[in-house]
Amino acid sequence: MKYGIDALTLYVPKLALALQADWAQARASIFAQGNPELLCQKVEKGIGITHMSIPDYHEDSATMAAMAIKNLMEENEIKPSQIGYLAVATETGLDHSKNMGTYIMGMLEAYFEESFSHVGSAEYKFACIGSTYALESSLALLESKRLSAPYAIVVCSDIAKYQLESSAEYTQGAGAIALLLSENPRLVEIDAGPMGTHSVNAADFYRPLNKEVPVVDGKHSMQIYEQCTFEAYQNLLAHRKQTTRDFDLLNGPIDYCLFHLPFPKMAKHAATFLLKNKELPTSEERKAYSQTEEFQNFLNRKINPSLELAPYIGNIYTGSLYLSLLSLLSSSENCVNKKALFFAYGSGASAKVFSGTIKSNLPLKTKEKLLQRRFLSLTEYEDRHKQLNDQFIPSEQNPSIVPPQNEFIYLGYDQMGPKQGFRKYSYKKES
Repeated sequence: MKYGIDALTLYVPKLALALQADWAQARASIFAQGNPELLCQKVEKGIGITHMSIPDYHEDSATMAAMAIKNLMEENEIKPSQIGYLAVATETGLDHSKNMGTYIMGMLEAYFEESFSHVGSAEYKFACIGSTYALESSLALLESKRLSAPYAIVVCSDIAKYQLESSAEYTQGAGAIALLLSENPRLVEIDAGPMGTHSVNAADFYRPLNKEVPVVDGKHSMQIYEQCTFEAYQNLLAHRKQTTRDFDLLNGPIDYCLFHLPFPKMAKHAATFLLKNKELPTSEERKAYSQTEEFQNFLNRKINPSLELAPYIGNIYTGSLYLSLLSLLSSSENCVNKKALFFAYGSGASAKVFSGTIKSNLPLKTKEKLLQRRFLSLTEYEDRHKQLNDQFIPSEQNPSIVPPQNEFIYLGYDQMGPKQGFRKYSYKKES
């Protein structure tokens, strides 16, 4: 039997920040010697980002996850009784103990007016790779026939927030992706057998319990990403008793390489390291190789089709790899029966590499919808950024920028009494 991804949906907030507008004017003195055009080029050409998704005041990681799952179930006519397991991957958790999945199922129960009490659930945390650990565990449950229903759902939901005026500010983003997993999947058959894995204790990126934003060493994190994905790839080859010659990325049986994307150009850095780190040991040599016709052909054929959506959304942490998949499936490429290699990474650090066969395309007009969002002014963005934390409570002083319609909303939490800290949600219908 084959198992894998039967369907997937993307949810992004209705708000976004365009990095070419007044943000570039305001930050040029910090990042580009006072030259806004140079900053736009640095952000768009250097890392590949043009816009960042921003959650509205009524949104958090749980509401985004619930919206992604609601849309997934409705679009595929899935009933609550058909779901056996819900795996939640996030590094924007809402509680040190309580699984965010229970908040999500509470919202879905109220919306569908059906019980989710039979659904097992767990929250997975390992930075951005938590989603792939959730996928691996959920597939194992399906394959072992341990679930009482035919489907499992993996939902990846995150809000990437960094300090204003920091070098990481323009790698923020927000969004959720829900994956429907099943036997005989319609979208992607995941190859059986162990995934390639590599894990180390690294201090490249982490968020201590008392910190609102992460501690980041960007250059070191890129180096750990490259090394971990390379070692995980080697580990996959060892499991399959193959060599890089048998599994040649440039000219072998792999049609597409999909990467976790903290920013789109990270795929190019990772790919040059995978292909040439032994022959070209320095970053300068690999940078020169990335300009060759051989590498540009590889990039255009096997990577670029998966990079179309991330520039408009930014970094969505756990969902980033599967945003690459959605980009590929909704591109102009005919992907049917093509082979894809997935490179997952999470800071701290771990990498996993696995392969799958794409069974169908997913024609969506996602990019067109992203261009219809409400674009924030610099003042609106900075005001929202200040309130973007776990302790925020919506109020009349902070109304939604786009009034919610037909979506889940965060109402706040009890500040006193026996349910202190318990978060409350509702569904706002179209008025």
